[in-house]
Amino acid sequence: MLTVLIKSFRKNFINTITLFFLCTSVSAAQDLQQIQIANEYVIKGEKDKALETYQVLVKNPLNIPAIHANYFNLLLSMGNFKQAEDYVGKIVRKENKFSYQLDLGIVYLKSGNKNKADKYFKTLFKANANDAYKMKSSAEHLANYNLLSYATEALLQVRSTTGSSAIFSLELANLYRLQGLRQEMVKEYLTYVTQTPANNAYVKNILQILLTKPEELKALEEVLLERVQQNQNLEVYADLLIWVNVQEKNFYGAFIQARAYDKRFR
Repeated sequence: MLTVLIKSFRKNFINTITLFFLCTSVSAAQDLQQIQIANEYVIKGEKDKALETYQVLVKNPLNIPAIHANYFNLLLSMGNFKQAEDYVGKIVRKENKFSYQLDLGIVYLKSGNKNKADKYFKTLFKANANDAYKMKSSAEHLANYNLLSYATEALLQVRSTTGSSAIFSLELANLYRLQGLRQEMVKEYLTYVTQTPANNAYVKNILQILLTKPEELKALEEVLLERVQQNQNLEVYADLLIWVNVQEKNFYGAFIQARAYDKRFR
């Protein structure tokens, strides 16, 4: 009798598990289809239909990784900031993922609450500044939303916390370039090239494209003169000083610098 009961229990247990996985698979397949439909609505610009579909999908936490980016951006584009804040706040409390934390700050900014966003990002950056990879990812994420000053702040916080004055020089140069901050951009490119002298040609090409006005080249020459005097053993600054004189068509100046370069580095 006991053997029969055990066999019966085992059979029912297996059937229950099988039914559970079958239902789960069917549900997952249906959700995947709905995600594709919602994404198509977004592409077509049918925002209301997309929103309605995402709001059903978001009830299942397993769907969030697949729909978050599109759903979040849709809420922002429709001006549904309160709904976006509630949604992101909920998933941050449940899953304290760094990208979701960044999105909460983005909601504060987009909704016009700049003071709250400033304090929030400042605290968030300080708490994570020892993780350079995470902070680089955060800068890229924020730059995707055209929040360039916050992306810059994230990288500078790493420098301040770690004491590494040259870290992220290329990334910061690019961020300053996008913000039109040419003086800061030039300084970061110069810092970058001292760390990786093999990229001297790359930096020259970038500067040649970006610095087209005589006053911009003159400003670069002055920075280089100062750096050559302060760092007489660094060939890269002397080489760049010759190069910038050539760009200015100051060939006599280039000759003087080349002669000094030849004397110093034989």
